[in-house]
Amino acid sequence: MHTRHTDRLRLEPISPGHAGDLWLVFQDKHIAHWYGGPWTRQDAAGYAATSAACWQRDGVHKWLAYHRDTGEVVGRGGLSRTEVTGQERLEVGWAIREPFRGQGYATEIGRAGLDLAFGDLGADEVIAFTEHHNDRSRAVMHRLGMHYDGERGLPSHGDTPFAFYRARPPSVEANGIRLTHRVAGDPAHPPMVLLHGLGDSRHDWQPVLPALAETFRVHALDLRGHGGSDRPGAYSFALMRDDVLGYLDTMGIERCVLAGHSMGAVVATLVAEAAPHRLTRLILEDATPPRPGDLDRPPMTDPDLPEVVNPIRAQLTSPDPAWWEATATIRTPTLIIGGSGSPLPHHLLTATADRMPDATLVTITAGHHVHRDNPAGFLTAVSQFLQNDESDA
Repeated sequence: MHTRHTDRLRLEPISPGHAGDLWLVFQDKHIAHWYGGPWTRQDAAGYAATSAACWQRDGVHKWLAYHRDTGEVVGRGGLSRTEVTGQERLEVGWAIREPFRGQGYATEIGRAGLDLAFGDLGADEVIAFTEHHNDRSRAVMHRLGMHYDGERGLPSHGDTPFAFYRARPPSVEANGIRLTHRVAGDPAHPPMVLLHGLGDSRHDWQPVLPALAETFRVHALDLRGHGGSDRPGAYSFALMRDDVLGYLDTMGIERCVLAGHSMGAVVATLVAEAAPHRLTRLILEDATPPRPGDLDRPPMTDPDLPEVVNPIRAQLTSPDPAWWEATATIRTPTLIIGGSGSPLPHHLLTATADRMPDATLVTITAGHHVHRDNPAGFLTAVSQFLQNDESDA
C-alpha cells in the first residue's frame, strides 16, 4: 500500500487509523445523501477496517484525500472491486466535501485512479456509475475520458437507474493503427519498451514489470492483433517492427532499452537492424530471428485462434533470409536469455550470440517464458547486463 500524490492532493490508502477523518467526510450532507445518511463512528471504523483488508488482499481500494498544502481532508475516492451484473469489475469513484466541491478535485482523484488501474495494475477496463440525475459526477466521468455505457439497475439499490461509464486502457496511433499500452515508472527515468510473445499481451510482463519500473520508465505494448490493440487483418514481423518504430515516434522516445520475448524478440531484432540509433540496449528472451529451415511451425486449426497466429507461424517456418544475415550488423549491446528447459533448440540462440558483434548469452533455469518461470533470475541477468554501462541507458 503506497501513498500517491497528485498536483494538489496526498492520497493515502484507507486504514483503521483513518477512521476519524473518514467519519468527517461522511458527515457532509451532500455525501451522506448518497449513502443513506451520515455515518456513525462505528460505520467509519468498519469501513476503514474493510478497506485496509482489501488493500492487503487485492492491492487496491479507496484513498482518503488530503490537501497537500494545508493537510485538510478533501474527500475519499479511488478504485475498488465491485460486482456488477455477476462479474467483478474495477470501479473508480469519489466523494468530495462541500468546501472543496467544484474545484476539480473529483477529476484529480479519478485520474489518479485510472492511472493506477491502467499503469500499476494493468487493467483492461474501469467502470464508474452514478444515479442518472447526478450531473456533477457524470461531468467528471466525461472529463476523465470515460464513455457512456447505458443505464441499468443495481441489485443493492432496488430499481434506481444508474448511468454507467467505461474507460479502456490508454492507446496511441502508430503506423496507422491503435496500440494499447501500459506505462509505469518515473517519467524522468530512461525508457524501456517491452514486446510480448505470440498470443500474449502487455499483461505477460507483470511478474517483472514493477521491478523494472523502479529504475526505468517502462512501456509494455500490445502488438497488433493482441490485447486491446487493433486487429487490422494484416500481420507480419515487418509490420510489427514498423508499429514499434511508430510508437517510439509518437511517444517521443529517441532511444530506449528494447526487450522482447519470443515473437517480440524477433520484432525487437528487426527494430535493431532497421534503426540501431533508436536503441541503447537490446534484450532477447528465448528467441532470435530464425534461418530458413530452423523451425517448423505448421498452421493451427483451432477455430477460436486469434487471426494473428498463423501468419506469424508461417513466417517463422519460412523467414526472410535477410533477417538472419543482418544480425551480424547489430552493434547494439545485446543480452540473449535462454531457458534451460525451453523447447526452443538452444543452439539457435548460441548461433545468434556468436554472430552478433556484442552479444552475451545467459541460460537461466526456466522454460520458454523465462520472465514468468523465474522472475528473480530474469531480473538478475537484466540488471547485471544493464549495469555494465548505465550511462547509456
